[in-house]
Amino acid sequence: MNIPGRPFLCKMFGMDLRSVALLRIGLAVLLLIDLAVNAGHLRAFYTDEGVLPRSILYNITPYPLGILALHSAGGSVGFEAGLFGVQAALALMMLVGWRTRLVTIGSYALLLSMENRNPMVLYGADMMLRLGLFWAIFLPLGDRWSLDAAGGRIRPSTETVWLGFAGFAFIVQLGLSYSVSALLKTGAAWRVDHTAVAYALALDVYHRPFGSWLRQFGGVTKAMTVGVCWLELYGPLLFVIPWRNGWARMLGIGLFAGLQAGFSLCMQMGFFGA
Repeated sequence: MNIPGRPFLCKMFGMDLRSVALLRIGLAVLLLIDLAVNAGHLRAFYTDEGVLPRSILYNITPYPLGILALHSAGGSVGFEAGLFGVQAALALMMLVGWRTRLVTIGSYALLLSMENRNPMVLYGADMMLRLGLFWAIFLPLGDRWSLDAAGGRIRPSTETVWLGFAGFAFIVQLGLSYSVSALLKTGAAWRVDHTAVAYALALDVYHRPFGSWLRQFGGVTKAMTVGVCWLELYGPLLFVIPWRNGWARMLGIGLFAGLQAGFSLCMQMGFFGA
């Protein structure tokens, strides 16, 4: 389709199809890790023998219909283990790119079903995974490095960059998740005395040994506080700069990967630090 200004829009919001394939692989791996972690608490969190039997669940949350409530259709360990197995199989199919769009839709629906079964154990990282998987449904995940493309099930695009609303939404939403977080950091610990990172590293429930060691250096933690705010607020712009955008995006990936690695090194934050 000949869209006015398409080359300019491609530079800002286009997605390299190889990057889209890596996104597919990354999402599939995250789904498998999520299942592995939750499987360790399957009886406690997802069955009628655990902390939230279905009889209580129906009284405290709106009850969804259809596949979005599939995990609530049975309350036994065997039933839930079977559903977890189905989810793992779909994630593996997504990993190798076989019937990619169909298994992505199935993975999204069953992820929602699992989260609806026990909303009490959800946190921000679950929402990010869910939203990322939703937009991935509309991306050409199987166009590169997939069994669909290798087996001729789909015809790969001859172009290297894909432009579409789902890509625009994915990039903007990811950027806003950081920028809005920075805008909400309005307290004195963030804006005046810059002690927010030191306070965070002092929380025993989250800290790791390296974080405990690092918090003794006041100057370093103050610089980290300022750096986190600036990177979260302005860093997402690196992904939509229309000039030299390849280098800008690589820099953005490096900076945010470093930020997330720093989170994981200093604190226990689950998927959010991944």
